[in-house]
Amino acid sequence: MAKRADGNSMSTHIYPQFFKGMWGEAGVKAAFVSEAAPLQPSGCANCGGSGRMITFIAKAGPFKTPSITGINKYHNGAWWQGENFSALCPVCQGEGKITEIKE
Repeated sequence: MAKRADGNSMSTHIYPQFFKGMWGEAGVKAAFVSEAAPLQPSGCANCGGSGRMITFIAKAGPFKTPSITGINKYHNGAWWQGENFSALCPVCQGEGKITEIKE
C-alpha cells in the first residue's frame, strides 16, 4: 500500500492502476491523493462524485519554503515539488455516481 509523506498508509480508497505504477517509480519521494466526500447521496464515495482522481507525485522535498519554479504542494507542514496527474475513478468509471444494481 502506498504511504503518505508522514509515513502513514493512504486511505482505503481504490486507486487507478495508473497511479500505483507511478508511486513505485525511482525518484518518487512521496505521493498525495486528493480526497473528497461526495456532495450528493448517490455520489461515488471513492472519488467524491467528480469521476476523476488526482494524485500529486513529489520528486523533491520536503522543504521549508516553496520553490519559485515548478508545481509546489504544501502538506503536513512541508513543501514538496512535483506534478499532478489525473485518472478516471476505477469504481464509478468516470460517471461520478454509483448506480444501484437491482436483481
